Amino acid sequence: MKIRTTKTKILNALKTTDKAIAARATMPILQNVLLEAKNGIINLTGTNLDIYLHSQFEPSYVDDGELCLPSKKLIQIIGNLPEEIINLEKQKNHVKISSGSSIFQLPIMNSEEYPKQPIVNGQEITIETENLKTLINSTKDSSSTDEGRYVLNSIMLHHQDDKLIAVSTDGRRLCKNAIEGIGNMEETIVPFKSTIPILEILSHGKEAKISQEKTSIFIKVEDEQGLTYSIYSKLIEGKYPNYRQVIPKTSNASIKISKEEFSKIILRSTLITSDKSPSVKLTFNQSSIDIDAKSTEYGNFNEPVTCQNGPEESFQMAINPKFLLSAIKNAPTDEITLEIKDGLSPAIIKSENYLHVIMPLRLN
Repeated sequence: MKIRTTKTKILNALKTTDKAIAARATMPILQNVLLEAKNGIINLTGTNLDIYLHSQFEPSYVDDGELCLPSKKLIQIIGNLPEEIINLEKQKNHVKISSGSSIFQLPIMNSEEYPKQPIVNGQEITIETENLKTLINSTKDSSSTDEGRYVLNSIMLHHQDDKLIAVSTDGRRLCKNAIEGIGNMEETIVPFKSTIPILEILSHGKEAKISQEKTSIFIKVEDEQGLTYSIYSKLIEGKYPNYRQVIPKTSNASIKISKEEFSKIILRSTLITSDKSPSVKLTFNQSSIDIDAKSTEYGNFNEPVTCQNGPEESFQMAINPKFLLSAIKNAPTDEITLEIKDGLSPAIIKSENYLHVIMPLRLN
């Protein structure tokens, strides 16, 4: 088997599949990438058994065949070769990699031992990749990192009222976003660790085809050259909490505020907060919100921001500024709505189909 290609083409394909390959794997074969050449196209596969990533590239020349090579070492070698044009040639139990006057001989493993991806036979739906990227990017920050609550280490997707809805929560905040006009999708709990590889696959095309079963999901994208990129991921099994119960039904004020101005002030407040004092105090007035931050290490901060439709009677709320900043940052419009009831009830940030609930902290 011989391959002649450019450094750029093979590196881009390798870096995509390498996102599924752990630096330390329980099985040696899982540290490898599988290259399968057929009809002038090379298909690459990387896996950790929970995730399978596939990418393709078209070399200048290739014989049909298979190679199983250590992924991260292959990326290092190709990335440091002196010329753009590189050659790979299979020779018994190793592969010869050459570029210019540089020659490497890299051991290979038996490609027949490489794990085969399970097939997902569920109904297929099509979605614009930009829409799915928006859903994932706007909700992933609110996923839990507590391994003891594995169901919450995720983004939950489901279909309701002709909308595809994404939800995430860590128990202290909850984020929900939706896009309209999407075909039916059963409740799907996507592990947080799969979100970055999914975003990588979505970056290669304009439309994604999604198939799902109870325990797995398969997403495929085709680029402008007709090359395909795909991901298989196991899903989290279990029942996602009823997130609707967390969203307050009533509020005493629906405040309109500039996203840019508010986010800049909250960002400045985080310069004073610390791990020991991870909160800011918001004082809600009819036409302004006063933001106060205080810590024994760094001193004090205060700055007001103008708003509309504030409460008739002023009150105060303590809140995690990093949570608030994340909620504001992911809102899709220049003006956001902040719904509040009192200092002890959750705050809600709204913007079109986007909604973010943040639990208040105790006022000192």
